[in-house]
Amino acid sequence: MQCRAACRRWSHGFAHDFKATCLADLKVVGYWVPEGAPDCNNTFIFLIAHSSPEEAKKNWDAMRSDPEFQEMIKSEQANKLVEKVEVTYMRPTDFSPIK
Repeated sequence: MQCRAACRRWSHGFAHDFKATCLADLKVVGYWVPEGAPDCNNTFIFLIAHSSPEEAKKNWDAMRSDPEFQEMIKSEQANKLVEKVEVTYMRPTDFSPIK
């Protein structure tokens, strides 16, 4: 039950605002939360597709410079919803169904 509450918190809080204000021009592949405790209480995962590393940098830089995004980040820092952000760039394998 605790994990469901955390998922609702994410979907009605940060994730909703993040999607609404920042990801309009980005290709969101999906959003996930871990299945079980304890990670389900403090982990939110999203996957965004970029056509190239250069495009990724351009997209993130544009988002970070957006005044709405900056205000959202200030609000999230005040509410302590986000503890840390990890970024991992990936590429599909030759046998991946997603290219």
